[in-house]
Amino acid sequence: MPKGNVPDEMVFADAAHSGETPPLARVEFKPEDLVTAADTTPQHAAACADLLKKFGIYNDGPFTPWPYHEEARR
Repeated sequence: MPKGNVPDEMVFADAAHSGETPPLARVEFKPEDLVTAADTTPQHAAACADLLKKFGIYNDGPFTPWPYHEEARR
C-alpha cells in the first residue's frame, strides 16, 4: 500500500487489499424506489414525488452531489 501524508501513519507491505469492498448500505436511488401510497399514505407518497420533480434529484452513484438550486435559497 502506498504511504500517505498523515503524520505517524503506519503502512505495512503485506497489508491485505481485496480490491473493491462491497458497500455496507444502499448507494443508489431510482425514482421507482420512492414510497408508494401502499407503503405509507397517499399524501406522503405525493409529497415525495413532488419533491423529486421540484428539485430534480437524481443519482449517478454513491458520490452524486445534490443539485444546486438558486430559487431554493429564498
